[in-house]
Amino acid sequence: MNQEIINQIIPQLQAFTTAETIAGKKAYLQQHPDLLTDESMQILQYFIEQAKAKEYERIYHPFVNHFNLLIACRQVGLDQAFTKLAQDSSQVKERNESQFNFLIQALQLIHKIRDNSQIIYPFFEANLPHLNLALTQILNEWATTTLSDPNTTPDQAESIVNAIGNFSNLIRKFPLGNCADNLEIAIAGYHVTLQVFTRETFPQFWA
Repeated sequence: MNQEIINQIIPQLQAFTTAETIAGKKAYLQQHPDLLTDESMQILQYFIEQAKAKEYERIYHPFVNHFNLLIACRQVGLDQAFTKLAQDSSQVKERNESQFNFLIQALQLIHKIRDNSQIIYPFFEANLPHLNLALTQILNEWATTTLSDPNTTPDQAESIVNAIGNFSNLIRKFPLGNCADNLEIAIAGYHVTLQVFTRETFPQFWA
């Protein structure tokens, strides 16, 4: 691919994928139709492959979502593609808020009862629709943000990490729902605590 084209498209892709609103993304795409070309799709596909290979989850999923949006724009046009995106985003927002509330309630309950499966498993059972892969991203984003917040005290951080650890242990052994999803949720919990709760960030607990 021509280097001049690459140098032109990469900044446009960056601006498009980081636009804060759906209306902003649509307006930018209308102003830069080059983003709908095969060359642009190839570049974004390369970024997706690199993000996946290096396990950069924070950028992998947004890249995939924007890639799918560009495909939809090419297939059905901007108006129809963005109308559907707005509808889907509204539904996702409602679902994410519900899952976030479930997560916080679960962690608060586990903080009180620790690893008592006889109490927490009925709560999980009553919220089976929330136990899916979307919860892994919600857990990761909330825990990373909260544990990295300078206003979070060491005692609060320790409490959160303990709750997430017990949550992960309990969801890993939970016999109902999708066992593969339950395992992925547990892994996400283990991963975020190990990534954030490090010797460098909380040395007092590693002494």
